[in-house]
Amino acid sequence: MRAVLHDQGMADSQLIRLATRGSNLALWQTNRIAALLTAYDPQVKVEPVIISTKPDRIQDRPLQELGGDKGLFVKEVEQAVLDGRADAAVHSLKDVPVDEVTAGLELVAFPERENPADVLLTRDGQRLEDLPPGSVVATGAPRRQAQLLSLRPDLKVCGVRGNVETRIRKLMDGEFDAIIMAAAGLCRLGLEHHITQVFTPEEFVSAPGQGIVVVQSTINSPWADHWRAIDSSECRLQAETERKFSQLIGATCYTAAGCLLEVESGRATFRGAVCSPDGRVHLRSRHSSPAADALNLAELAAQDLEQQGSLKII
Repeated sequence: MRAVLHDQGMADSQLIRLATRGSNLALWQTNRIAALLTAYDPQVKVEPVIISTKPDRIQDRPLQELGGDKGLFVKEVEQAVLDGRADAAVHSLKDVPVDEVTAGLELVAFPERENPADVLLTRDGQRLEDLPPGSVVATGAPRRQAQLLSLRPDLKVCGVRGNVETRIRKLMDGEFDAIIMAAAGLCRLGLEHHITQVFTPEEFVSAPGQGIVVVQSTINSPWADHWRAIDSSECRLQAETERKFSQLIGATCYTAAGCLLEVESGRATFRGAVCSPDGRVHLRSRHSSPAADALNLAELAAQDLEQQGSLKII
């Protein structure tokens, strides 16, 4: 995203500064927020404040070695808002911890969600069932690894780091036979032609908040009207329900667990899953209700999975 040029005489009250990571995907997401804001209020100018996070700077070590699992991709971006260098931050919601609220900040806008599905990429168009036994599939997520091994225990799994484009390049260079990624990032970057299979929720339950971009700002932000204008009530409901489920089961980004809330024609369907890392134990829960009661589905699913033995796995 290119910084928006503005006149020196323009009042600061017309400028919204958005803190963001510097990857192409992060900049696309920030550009999307900027477009929504200027569509609502053509008088405002939006400027990116690009932040280099620790995981962005250190690509040759697993995330577990970089200082814990709470907010590795968001803390330094949040700090720009707390320091006054930015008016708000733009995050992928799945990177925002569910059990650690940063003092002075709140999640203020959840624009419309992109496809939350997990997808498979291969070099020659093979689907999961076509991969020969022993094929190497790349994924850095314990949730994806566990669900993959639940479907194909004969495959091998390897970790992978890097942005969307880097991961695709590694696949094409033959570092592994296939890779599992989020549909959302590929679609946003116009790279969906690389997808060879879109997994259904029955095959892979998504990460909480997958496909959702969130705006985080200060409490009592002067731009509150703008945040409300770009907020999607349905997406906010999905975000809050999925994050509530993660909090209830005690999941972290290293837990092999997922959930997804789907809303259609006033009805909400919630799926939750908890797996053992090797995929041998795969617990599932599915509940439906009127959309107005969707938050309760997170609790029902958490209780259901606990009765099936999820606490022993987690």
